[in-house]
Amino acid sequence: MLEKSVGGVYEVSKNTEIYCYIVMIFKLFFGDNIGRISISEYFVYLEYLMKLGVSKELIDKLSYIYMNRSNENPYEYLEELLPYYGRTSKNVFNLVRKKMNL
Repeated sequence: MLEKSVGGVYEVSKNTEIYCYIVMIFKLFFGDNIGRISISEYFVYLEYLMKLGVSKELIDKLSYIYMNRSNENPYEYLEELLPYYGRTSKNVFNLVRKKMNL
């Protein structure tokens, strides 16, 4: 995500900017920092969002931060998260996860 330049100084790349943007989106909807959950739990959360009805296109873009590929900006799909806002929080996710064995 960071590109190394001459002299060992790291420069922010487009991937870093999009990663930070996705982290902010995650914090808004999940209600916690992305660094507090494991990568596998992050993907379980994305699976949960898909079960709620979030599009595969948005899920794909959110998943790229942990894949060996360039991040893609999810801005064009963000409005579709709004109807699910109350059900995307960490607390609701954990309750549903236990009931659905996710």
